[in-house]
Amino acid sequence: MSSKGERTAKGLLEAARDLFVINGYAAVSMREIALKMGINAGAIYNHFPSKQEILFRLLQDHMLDLLEQWKILEAKHEHHSDQLILQTFVNFHIAFHVNKSKEVFISYMELRSLNSMNFLIISKLRDDYEKVLRKILELGKKNKNLDFKDAEITTKAILGMLSSLTHWYDVGGRLGTKEIQKVYWELIYKSVQGDREINV
Repeated sequence: MSSKGERTAKGLLEAARDLFVINGYAAVSMREIALKMGINAGAIYNHFPSKQEILFRLLQDHMLDLLEQWKILEAKHEHHSDQLILQTFVNFHIAFHVNKSKEVFISYMELRSLNSMNFLIISKLRDDYEKVLRKILELGKKNKNLDFKDAEITTKAILGMLSSLTHWYDVGGRLGTKEIQKVYWELIYKSVQGDREINV
């Protein structure tokens, strides 16, 4: 694909992303995506054969970028302590997602709109990311630096907490990214420090 073609495809993905966020995947037509991009309605098919393919690309690109960026960061911290690696993951997840609120919204709200084959592919990528955190936790527990009852449940609980951030985060809000990272890290760190009696 030519550089011009790549730019057009990228523009179409961004136009579709914005429309999907505002109106929902089901309510948006290929014609609307093309018009938002400012190209002839028929020309969109030179880049994407269907609306389903556009949605799939949006979700796939988001997950591949997430995994690749973590891989790069992880390599720089491979010799650090288990606690620091976990903190690095928490900070990374927050920083990455607050800057990609539209992609995150679509990833969660429109996952159900994927066909069965595409759903399996995206689910595999999401599982790969979940495994990243579970591996960090399991290694920390093995080294007796972290303590918790169940690695799978703890992984899902932490990711659930982190992912909820995008539902309420406001770039112009009271706290900046660094302050939010600090609060989340304190909450998560306490949750992996072993059994303690909880008074309710």
